[in-house]
Amino acid sequence: MPMPPLLSIIITAHNGEAWLSATLASVIASLGGALPLCEFIITNDNSTDNTQQIIDRFAARYPASKTFMTQFANIGKVRNFAVAECQGEYILMIDGDDLLLAGQLNEKLQILQQQRPDLLICKLIETEENAAPPEIVAASAPETLSQDNAIERFLIHRDFQAHVIGQFFRRKILAAAPFPEFVCYEDSWVFPQVLTLSHKILYSRSGFYLYIKRHTSLSGNINLAKVQCLYQTLEHMDQVLPARFSQLIACHWIDLFNRYAGEMAGTVELENTKKRIRGISKLAFLANRRVRFSYKRKLLKIARQA
Repeated sequence: MPMPPLLSIIITAHNGEAWLSATLASVIASLGGALPLCEFIITNDNSTDNTQQIIDRFAARYPASKTFMTQFANIGKVRNFAVAECQGEYILMIDGDDLLLAGQLNEKLQILQQQRPDLLICKLIETEENAAPPEIVAASAPETLSQDNAIERFLIHRDFQAHVIGQFFRRKILAAAPFPEFVCYEDSWVFPQVLTLSHKILYSRSGFYLYIKRHTSLSGNINLAKVQCLYQTLEHMDQVLPARFSQLIACHWIDLFNRYAGEMAGTVELENTKKRIRGISKLAFLANRRVRFSYKRKLLKIARQA
């Protein structure tokens, strides 16, 4: 009986014919000699272009591929479906319009083999569509984070945010924290819970994943349905993270109100957001050294509106 792979690489695509070939080629170049340690789970969700032909050609060349066509039109459902098909000890998610740096995924697999973390967080290299290639950070040893430190860094957006792409998760942890059936912000829901389930957490400043911000991204063109998904992620954050992080979570509620009060006008979500902000202990919030000064100023500014 063959050994299960070390890594399951989930690649999701929707109408990706313009980018998917380059994405898949970059994955192979990034793996290098580590290719035998991996399987590919490639899901084509609701595409109407030539995405499937690109996937079929890749799968014919790389037999460690499992390919699926779905009609979910829902990224949360797509991710859950793909996770259920994985056999690897770890899972890496890649969007079908991003790129990996040559040889760098091989390096990350060496870290997984040697240190066996629950979670390996890697700094994403964010770049705009059609932008010049970004400056690449030289390879360095990963940093070990306590669970509390990882949660704090996540909440203050220091080093990393709620992206599941480009991160390495133990499969059993993702299986215990399924994605909500959201059209957007599904990773913002899952990431806090994953942090609470992970005990050995590593963080690498050496990025390998080029996250290309496109005008067609799901988080662009905000509407009420997407804002409601974001609202639900904050409710979930309040539920799953320890109460000692309440004031840092409050910063995210302040952002929600500042950015999307107009979209939420007349909804129960807006009233509940105001209630959450009114519940902030102002003296404790203002005295908290972990809360950025900009958020203290924002709270004082919106206190009357909320």
